[in-house]
Amino acid sequence: MLGACFSCVVALKSFVDFFTGGAAAQVAVSAVDVTKARFAGHWVDPNYLSTSMVCYLAPSIAIWRSKLSWALRYFALATTVLISTIVIITISRTGMIAAFFVIVMMVAVQRRRLLLGVSLAALFLVLLSFTPIDVMGRLMNSSFDASSGERGKLLEAGWNMFLRDPVFGSGLGTLRINMTNEFPHNHTTISAHNNYLDMAAEAGLIGLGLLIALLIIIGKSFNWRDWAPADGDLFRGLNQALRASFIVVLLSFATFTTYLYAPYWMVFILASTLPFMERPADVRAIPSERG
Repeated sequence: MLGACFSCVVALKSFVDFFTGGAAAQVAVSAVDVTKARFAGHWVDPNYLSTSMVCYLAPSIAIWRSKLSWALRYFALATTVLISTIVIITISRTGMIAAFFVIVMMVAVQRRRLLLGVSLAALFLVLLSFTPIDVMGRLMNSSFDASSGERGKLLEAGWNMFLRDPVFGSGLGTLRINMTNEFPHNHTTISAHNNYLDMAAEAGLIGLGLLIALLIIIGKSFNWRDWAPADGDLFRGLNQALRASFIVVLLSFATFTTYLYAPYWMVFILASTLPFMERPADVRAIPSERG
């Protein structure tokens, strides 16, 4: 959570500096709508920042609602507020949708569902009311903005590349070359904006199958039947939180290329350790059994 807080604070600082340091006024002179500005801090893209932080939103809520020390719980609450703020100022549609799924999944496993749900909803409403960014405008007009049209062309190019050799693919690293040829005037376009399609285009159905197999293995690490309130049980709370984060990863994989970013793999690593976690009471019982 320390790393998540650092990324959030840096992005929030750039947001505040932009609107209070005179940059917004200078940009507005050029007839640019500053209400559509997006902020990523030291990350290369606001989408990566937003969805990466949302991966840690559920664990923050779980720790906040646990029975750990008050210091850790207040720190987790502060992290929850920071991540929620970042979701707003990045104006990432994937991030906002992912945050919605996380909140629904975490509220569903709380004993005081109504109280937590209202609290989180109020937090987002307060953030929306104070931000100078047109968040709702981006959500409502998502089908008409330039990025949506560009992504459609990228997906089409990736699909056509996949059809050339659907079984084995065209080879790892060739997608970058193909996209450069397809879009010579866009030097930042190096993927199909979809992890699944990226893998299928470069490694064919064989590579895509291996990726899906990996995701299934990770998904089986969770207890998907546990929807009862954790009641402060940290181990059950982490299971419920990490499976929500896993949904965020799956959604992120479907909307842009993210497999190079560590936060997603950190979710995989934490998830893979869940089946091997033992409660403190069980650990204390082991020596007596041996004796």
